[in-house]
Amino acid sequence: MEKLRVARAIAVAGLALCIGAGACAQPRLEDLTRDLARSVPRTESARIGGSIAVRVTDVNVKGAPEADLQAAGAQFGLPVVAARFVAQPSRDRWAIVGPTDTVGLANGRVIYARRKTNGPADKRPWVRLELERLDDIDVPELELLLANQDPGVLATLSPQFVLDLLHGVLTGSVKERTLKGGDRVVNFNTSIDKMERELKLSEDEKDDRERLLRASAITGDIFSGVARLRPDGSLSRLKLELREQPDKRTRVNLDVELNLDAGPETPVSLIPPKRDATIRVGSLAALRASFTEQLSPQRVAGLPQVPA
Repeated sequence: MEKLRVARAIAVAGLALCIGAGACAQPRLEDLTRDLARSVPRTESARIGGSIAVRVTDVNVKGAPEADLQAAGAQFGLPVVAARFVAQPSRDRWAIVGPTDTVGLANGRVIYARRKTNGPADKRPWVRLELERLDDIDVPELELLLANQDPGVLATLSPQFVLDLLHGVLTGSVKERTLKGGDRVVNFNTSIDKMERELKLSEDEKDDRERLLRASAITGDIFSGVARLRPDGSLSRLKLELREQPDKRTRVNLDVELNLDAGPETPVSLIPPKRDATIRVGSLAALRASFTEQLSPQRVAGLPQVPA
């Protein structure tokens, strides 16, 4: 009897602690966090495809007239870019596909972009940017930042970066609801710092990410997102709300949305071009210009909206 009373006392105490601290929900939240990380396959050969769209949703400058801010938003339009993509997350490989051909691709610490050639005799249809040679990048001022809201942004806000942030989800921020048919919608906050730890990125890889993000004035760590998972747990859609801060008074909000479907209709190679088919560029601006030349900021037909 004494043992029974002790067991009951322990159970009651545990229940009180669970209610008071919300600890009972912690295992379920941790499971959801793992579900998000596992929703994108990272086996050696796994590939995923779909569409990516970047939109400016708000420009806020403390003290600036509202009319000027609205004019800025209208001037740069929505979306900034929309395109098809293919990614191989485990190999840090991705490709952006335009209306007729591959526009850009990445293989580890090298990013390639298709360039305009000077006719059939031009045997180097690609430019390449070696991130290990990239100098430090200053955060752009607002005028330059807004001028660069163009398809070249995909060189810095790549599908790989967006997918990797599913490994930075903060457990206490996760909220889930189930839709008819079995799909789940999960809201969360994600941390770049946690993502880098979870994926065990090297210091060089961290530096690469930091420089590329600074080019888009993304200097913060935590951002909000919403994901839609299919009944089998695979990722269907993903939206991140990113924040560009060129200075302490200014905030430009970006939505980056992925819709994971069959991807481009024709097969896409993720094998990088041979070195003799490329021209090395030393600046991110030169790489971005090639992306912009090949893409137009038109909406992908039928691009679904991620539920809020």
